Amino acid sequence: MAKESYPIYIERENLPNGANHIKVDVFYCKGGRHWLTGDVFQRGYYVSVQHVCINDEVGYMSFNFPNEEYKMLEVSNRYNSNRHSFLVNYVMENIDEIIDELLVKLLHVE
Repeated sequence: MAKESYPIYIERENLPNGANHIKVDVFYCKGGRHWLTGDVFQRGYYVSVQHVCINDEVGYMSFNFPNEEYKMLEVSNRYNSNRHSFLVNYVMENIDEIIDELLVKLLHVE
């Protein structure tokens, strides 16, 4: 599962395991099986949300496995940089709704 990605980090409070940021990533996936979870992905554009701990004083980032949730944005047989930019802008415009939707799945909150 190769990806072309440009992650965005957003500071958030009240996250599990000492996390203090949400990593939002819009990426193109060439399809295939995820090496860790075994999930099968179609070719296309995805958005993922992951909670991470960023320590600015020391300069490190930590995260726990598995703590990433995916949502397919669009099926596509090949990568197009203009389409990727459009989808990044779409995600940025709807960032709060997307984060909330994927965090509910990730944290198993009803």
